[in-house]
Amino acid sequence: MNSPEATNTAQCKKAASTPRILIVEDEVRLSRFISMVLQHAGYETEICRNVAEARQMLSKSGYWNLVLTDLVMPRENGLELVAWLTQHCPDLPVVIMTAYSNRSIEVQAAHLGVPAVLLKPFTLNALRDTVSTHARL
Repeated sequence: MNSPEATNTAQCKKAASTPRILIVEDEVRLSRFISMVLQHAGYETEICRNVAEARQMLSKSGYWNLVLTDLVMPRENGLELVAWLTQHCPDLPVVIMTAYSNRSIEVQAAHLGVPAVLLKPFTLNALRDTVSTHARL
């Protein structure tokens, strides 16, 4: 029988016909807006409101092309999600969104393998370009 970690990693590697983006954002209106923009750009999206919900979604629902996560959320933050992903889905790219421009955050994110930090407020073009650049296809 497979261990949960092996199962999770295997699910992270399954191919999908439509690129799938997991949005982890506690602000309801912003997450819905991001989802709408990305759906119009041809992506399938799911929204999670916190890190625990994201872990559950990632563990059970197959292949993802990118995780787009807020940095500051109640209880756990985006960097904690990135650390978990490093163990369970090491090839899954993550982009962090934040309203806090801080070199320390960028350094921490880079150390964890995050290819980009998207500063809020961002333009629609910046969102689409960042996702298309960093989503594994």
